[in-house]
Amino acid sequence: VQLDPNSEIYKVAYNDIRPKAATVRASGFIRAAESAESFRNVKEAMHNYRKAVACNPPDGTAYYRLGQLLLDYASEPREALNLFRKAVKKEPDAIKYRIALADLYVREGMDKNAQRVYQQVLKADPKNKAAKEGLKKLRF
Repeated sequence: VQLDPNSEIYKVAYNDIRPKAATVRASGFIRAAESAESFRNVKEAMHNYRKAVACNPPDGTAYYRLGQLLLDYASEPREALNLFRKAVKKEPDAIKYRIALADLYVREGMDKNAQRVYQQVLKADPKNKAAKEGLKKLRF
């Protein structure tokens, strides 16, 4: 594309391969972040998860893990909230992402949002203990 920017064949091929390349880059950053986490190197793990998120991966793993680390080590609830929302958007069927989002809503005093998300979890998994307990806490 750089050598011949007017070539339609190159443009089509570039546009086709670009998302695939980003996914491969993201998975490499996720592996590096998971490795850093296993050695309890939180700073490096967050750095690599941020790089993975910048690649816009198709699944929610990087968003979820970065959000968890930000909550646990950096006290960044707003950013974590956005990351959990993106994780849920990427993988709507992932219950643990929805539970993390709902729990954070509760923590931040956004009870109506939390209730809505817990109810969505129970719709998908009627026996989910975390969602039942979360709703119970909101009602009392």
